[in-house]
Amino acid sequence: MGAYHTRDSYVIRLPQPLLDNSVEFLSKALEECDLIADYYHCLIAMQDQNVAFSARSTHRVYRRFLAVFFQIFGPFSASISFDEDYPPVGCAYNTTVNIEVDRRGTYFFSLLNVLSLTKESERSAECQRRRVQPAAPFEANAVMTGNVAEWLRV
Repeated sequence: MGAYHTRDSYVIRLPQPLLDNSVEFLSKALEECDLIADYYHCLIAMQDQNVAFSARSTHRVYRRFLAVFFQIFGPFSASISFDEDYPPVGCAYNTTVNIEVDRRGTYFFSLLNVLSLTKESERSAECQRRRVQPAAPFEANAVMTGNVAEWLRV
């Protein structure tokens, strides 16, 4: 299997209303994580207390981005969906991350990988391999707690 690529959807909810300069702050968080260069095309929609945007293949840096986001905006909850891009015919991985971060930076984190199969999966050797030998696409299923400051050291 070649490089793993994803289509990513972020929905971040804040307990307080967004400030007028929130787009500027979000741009700084993206730049801090080197997402501007590769993912500047992301569609940013900010309203009330929600931030929603799409990006590509952020699965390597999403934790750092969330830690920087916390530094800028404070406590939040988020749902992120990583959908496999260019999957073999008949099957694709979807990874969902849910996280809640309190005002001290303490997080509750869950990650779940799901292999979606269609009728065409029977004809694909890669889909058969994935069914028999399931492997996490980029991270294993997990439920954990900690502090987002850990993610800035990576």
